[in-house]
Amino acid sequence: MRGVYRRTRYTRRVAEFVGLLVSLILVVFVLMPVLTFIRMGRISRELEELSERVTTLERVRASSTSPFAPSHAAGVGGDRFSSATEPANVGAFIQSPSTEPTSEGHTGGASSSVAWVPPFPPAGGPAVGRVGSDAAHTAVAEAATPDLEERLGGRGLLYTGIVVLLLGVSFFLKYAFENAWINETGRVVFGVVAGLALVGGGLRLASQGLAVFGQALAGTGLAILYLAVYAALDFYGLINETTAFLLMTVVTIGAGAMAHQQRAQALAFIAVGGGFLTPLLIGGDENAQLRLFSYVALLVGGTMVLSLRHRWLALNALSYIATLGVVVAWASSFYTDAQWLRTLLFLTLFCVLFLVILRETNRNKGVTARLVTTLLSTAPIFYHLAAIVISAAHPPAIHVYLIAFTATGLWLTADPHRPILRLLVLLGADVAMFGALTLPEGISWAAPNVVTIVAVAALHLMAILDRVLRQEQPLAASELVTLHLTGLGLFALLYAALQPTYPEFRGALAALLALGAVGLWRLLLTRDRIAALNAVALSFTLAAMGLAVQFDGPTVIVGWAAEGAAAAWLGVRFRRRAFQLGGAMLWLLAVVRLLDSFSEIPANFTVLANARAVATLFVVVLGYALTCVFSRSEAPEAGRARAGLHVVISFLTLMWVTSEITSFWEVRYLSAQAHLYEQTMLSLAAGLYGALLIMIGMKRGYPPLRYIGMTILAVTVLKVFFYDLWELGGIYRVVGFMAFGALLVLVSYLYQKRRGVTRPSSESPSPSDAAMP
Repeated sequence: MRGVYRRTRYTRRVAEFVGLLVSLILVVFVLMPVLTFIRMGRISRELEELSERVTTLERVRASSTSPFAPSHAAGVGGDRFSSATEPANVGAFIQSPSTEPTSEGHTGGASSSVAWVPPFPPAGGPAVGRVGSDAAHTAVAEAATPDLEERLGGRGLLYTGIVVLLLGVSFFLKYAFENAWINETGRVVFGVVAGLALVGGGLRLASQGLAVFGQALAGTGLAILYLAVYAALDFYGLINETTAFLLMTVVTIGAGAMAHQQRAQALAFIAVGGGFLTPLLIGGDENAQLRLFSYVALLVGGTMVLSLRHRWLALNALSYIATLGVVVAWASSFYTDAQWLRTLLFLTLFCVLFLVILRETNRNKGVTARLVTTLLSTAPIFYHLAAIVISAAHPPAIHVYLIAFTATGLWLTADPHRPILRLLVLLGADVAMFGALTLPEGISWAAPNVVTIVAVAALHLMAILDRVLRQEQPLAASELVTLHLTGLGLFALLYAALQPTYPEFRGALAALLALGAVGLWRLLLTRDRIAALNAVALSFTLAAMGLAVQFDGPTVIVGWAAEGAAAAWLGVRFRRRAFQLGGAMLWLLAVVRLLDSFSEIPANFTVLANARAVATLFVVVLGYALTCVFSRSEAPEAGRARAGLHVVISFLTLMWVTSEITSFWEVRYLSAQAHLYEQTMLSLAAGLYGALLIMIGMKRGYPPLRYIGMTILAVTVLKVFFYDLWELGGIYRVVGFMAFGALLVLVSYLYQKRRGVTRPSSESPSPSDAAMP
């Protein structure tokens, strides 16, 4: 018994604690909000009365003549009103329905009731007793500015109270449903009645000045209506899917109308969110694409109108994200290839709607506008990817789409001119064609593929020519990049499309495109010189690519070296660093390709009479021609470029001489002592070449050549002492050392002679020099 008593007492204490906690919750979240809202309503009415009085005071003060003479108020304070130095300020008698008529100091026997207000003080006087417009406006502004207390008491408690109230109602309904107090139909009817009551009560409170409170109640009622319809469909099966869809649509339309009437963005969010959730909540196993996407299009359009009318920019972000969600959810469950055309048309409609919204949003300023603009900018990207995936499996739809995509993109970016977006349009089409146009294979698809590739490139070239020739505007940097990518992409795409069917047409294709670039250069030369130079560079690049794909070996090397030299010359001629750098890089590419061939022995090798030797001689001559070109340039970096070219040319020449000697003795490896002859000739050839560079450097007065020659001699000396001394023997060692030593002495003599020649004539010889024989 004692244990039962203890448990009963413990249960009673727990119940008392719970009751106390509930009482506190009711006081904090129910009583305090009610008192706060009553006080807010009283303050709101007082502010309205104060604003009316301020407006009347301003109107009386602004009038040139007062309706009351100063003598009329003599009985009330005539000394203040009758002063001769006083301006025409008036002790204002403001009509008030709550005051009794006053006859003192009032002539004319007016029957209207008035209330006396202290007059305005003179300008610059004290503000004692003054009800001024500035002070009144300041008071109104301060009273209207929400402080922390108002935000916590007016909004925080409101939202918290609504959540607690909804939880309480939910717990009650759950308890009632579990105990079968209300049947299924009664539950739905109860939800509908409660939702409508909250909506009606919220709108009434909003019309009485409690906008935030009323809108919150109305939003809660809308949510309850959505849940009631969903419960009637999914939980209880009282209505079918069509009826539920229509009821939720009615709720959505009503919510949008209330948001528009009340100018309440929160209600607009509820309307848009509920509208997009409607098809997801209803669900179903039927593939109703036409009805679903038509409903989404209407919802997007309505959201656009509502947001643009009230500048609710964030509403479009919700609409965009919800549209993506609905489309992805439908496609993952119901999409089939038979629906590709209808799907593509609806996606196009959605993209157009969001592009219109994007244009209107971009005209606004602020953080919200920038965020929404950034989000909506992804709509064309997602649309393009989806269109590529859908139409790629249904040629020739992919061909038609790519041409239409390019034409539309160029048209939309024409006014205002957006070169960066045009570049993105080109990349979007070309990247897609690399993957999509390889799907339709065979001779029957070759013509459509070529037509599409050429059409896309032609549209971009026409846009560039229109910019230069008709609008007479120079091309921007991004447009020059577009020019290059258009030409190079055209060649690459045509090469990929024609390679399986016409492999022998590769070189001719590059040659034709290079000639077209030359024609473009002639066309642009008088209008935009920079664009014309870029056309020439494109021609060189296409020619180099044609040589690479059509020929092998020395032919490619010769072609690349010639194009690089020509491009570098144009860069120096027109003072364009990009051309100088590009030409030098292309010539260096030829050098690298040539160095790779030095490790092999040409077929039917003959010293200095083989294709490798001819190609090397051509590249070296072009290199020295480039040094002459850079020597005439006044640019500060031209000297460094010239010295660098001399280094590369000298290294290439030395490697070529080495490869010729090595190849000569490789084919005669069976000869006695061939290795000794080879090493002796290598040392002597390197020494002679280094001495020759020193002599040319002395003759031309160009130090870099002398430095290069001295470096070659230094390396050769190391070879002689650390290799030839131990490997060579007999007469080879004698000949090698004597010849190389004589060569070094000769170079030293030339330096000494140069020193004597360059000594100033005014410099007298030292006593030691005079004593020398």
